[in-house]
Amino acid sequence: MEHRELHFLWGAKAIGEAIKRSERQTRYLIEKNKIPVRRVDGTILGERGEIIDVLMSIPIEAEETEAS
Repeated sequence: MEHRELHFLWGAKAIGEAIKRSERQTRYLIEKNKIPVRRVDGTILGERGEIIDVLMSIPIEAEETEAS
């Protein structure tokens, strides 16, 4: 079993900084259950590696290269 160091992020602001999103964008992702978090006494708690793993598993949509 692989062992990795846990890096907890407390609050939407800290999570947002880790994933390069604003606090507002991060709260939206949390509300839509797009990133894994828990609540501890009302405070949002996320594990950095787990959040990044989930975000990396989301397929990137191809951008149109030609103007319509």
